[in-house]
Amino acid sequence: TNGGATWSATPAAGASVTVSAEGETLVRFRAVDGVGRTSGWVQGTARVDRTAPSTPAVSGGSLSWQNVASVTVTGSGSSDVPASDGVNHYEYRTSTNAGTTWSAPATGASVVISAEGSTLVQLRAVDGAGNASAWVPSVAGAGNTVMLDRGAPTNPTVSGATGAWSNAASAVVTASGSTDGGSAVSGYEYQTSFNGGAFSQSTPGSSVTVSAEGTTVVQFRSIDGAGNRSGWVQGTVKLDRTVPTSPAVAGGSTSWSAAASRTISASGATDALSGLARYEYRTSTTNGATWNATVAGASAVITAEGTTIVQFRSVDNAGNTSAWLPTTAGSSNTVKLDRTAPSLPTVTGGSLTCTNSRITIRASGSTDALSGLSTYEYRYSTNAGSTWSATVTSSSITIRTAGTYIVQFRAVDRVNNISAWAPATAGAANTACHT
Repeated sequence: TNGGATWSATPAAGASVTVSAEGETLVRFRAVDGVGRTSGWVQGTARVDRTAPSTPAVSGGSLSWQNVASVTVTGSGSSDVPASDGVNHYEYRTSTNAGTTWSAPATGASVVISAEGSTLVQLRAVDGAGNASAWVPSVAGAGNTVMLDRGAPTNPTVSGATGAWSNAASAVVTASGSTDGGSAVSGYEYQTSFNGGAFSQSTPGSSVTVSAEGTTVVQFRSIDGAGNRSGWVQGTVKLDRTVPTSPAVAGGSTSWSAAASRTISASGATDALSGLARYEYRTSTTNGATWNATVAGASAVITAEGTTIVQFRSVDNAGNTSAWLPTTAGSSNTVKLDRTAPSLPTVTGGSLTCTNSRITIRASGSTDALSGLSTYEYRYSTNAGSTWSATVTSSSITIRTAGTYIVQFRAVDRVNNISAWAPATAGAANTACHT
């Protein structure tokens, strides 16, 4: 059992011998005849190995996801007794379902894993006698686990960036919803671009608060556990908290008018950010004590009689509004309309009795609630109303010439609205008989 250095005791008779000791055993035979003569020794070798080699050391894997093309897992370091027999080869097997099932064993001291997903690898050593070590590692670990993911996660959904102008203090833009079939989504990162400028460096995070006035483009992408990145998905935030400039208002007058209407207009407002959206106006018939509902429009057509004050303001696309202007009533925003005639005058001084004294007939008492009374006018007839004299501006007439006179008066307001002639028929009040 030591390579022929020493031999067992006196030869034993027998045509066969059973060798059970592990290791290499040399056996010699010789033939013996009937008179004791012997042949030369003839040698044979018996090799017995029932001991499995030691388990290999397995390396090359990782518990971290990787986006490389492949990873090589290797077995090494096994030994076998007797050394003369030694390790003949290694075998490996793989599992893609966490060890529930395994592939058929294949010969090799290393295996190249390129399939995406999580793959477990086990190796064993096999000696020259066919003894095999246990499969190792027995559980998943850093040495025998390969986690490959070369596919990008899905693009995120970006919310909070509507693209519409807003006058909010800030807007929170958020990324969510990305999925990944391999290493799973590990996070998000974003970049921002202000008013058309270059994008900032990438910053980790699934949300960003935008407060700068102007246009900010925010783009997000998702990152999986292997470092794969999705495409960028953009959203736009438009913030404008600055009011537009005040409008110029024109078209009014502090003078009374008998026109059917008057138009007051606004113009000239500007907005540097979101832009001017519209004008709005409101009206007051109480000298600003109360105001009617706000109406959208760059001009107001005023038809109501009386005094109307109009104010305008400008509104931008973010909903910011300027102050109401003008702040007080003036020639630009005041409308005074009067289309109503003054009340009929009261006529006195006439008589149905003839006299040779001069007779004065007067008009009085007319009122005008709007522009106010301006004057009276009269006419007279000496033929019982068949024809009339020219109209004369005056509140009285004195009759000095013989004849019978019928006199009519009318009231005129400050915008030349004229009442009817009164009295409508002849009577004691407006008749003069001079002899």
